[in-house]
Amino acid sequence: MLCRGQPVKSRVHKPLLTLLLCLYCSISFAEINISGIKDEAEDNVRLMLSLQPEPCDSPQWKVQGLFDKADQEVEKGMRALGYYHPALKKSLKFNKDCWHADFNITPGTRVTVSAIDVVIKGDARDEKEVSAWLKNLPVKIGSPLHHGQYESLKHKVEALVVENGYIK
Repeated sequence: MLCRGQPVKSRVHKPLLTLLLCLYCSISFAEINISGIKDEAEDNVRLMLSLQPEPCDSPQWKVQGLFDKADQEVEKGMRALGYYHPALKKSLKFNKDCWHADFNITPGTRVTVSAIDVVIKGDARDEKEVSAWLKNLPVKIGSPLHHGQYESLKHKVEALVVENGYIK
């Protein structure tokens, strides 16, 4: 390691570093299987599951409590992508070494955008940037509803009118 051009002898406590690495590597995480959905939907559900980061040695009462909350978390994760009525079958098993959860999700029909109505009143509607943005909206009629994209649209409109001095 160099410090201001001079070699520096680093005395990393190898036994301590090794112990910390072993402790980290010895933490076992439970297996959570999600079936019936994939890609963005599966990723979003995994992000929403508070059960996801729990290690194998978590107390059974804690794992069970988080598992009981999973229905609402799965629904919230699916709703963000336009799936408002997913069906969920789930199971939780404990053995001497760890626990294991299975989630089988039937997403149901995805809501699609049926209309887009952006109304900008006042002088802002005549701004070139605003007009150009309105002509090239990233959301199209018939595309799947995605709450993240919807929120992004709202923030972009707000940013455009703030940048042009219409809102402070």
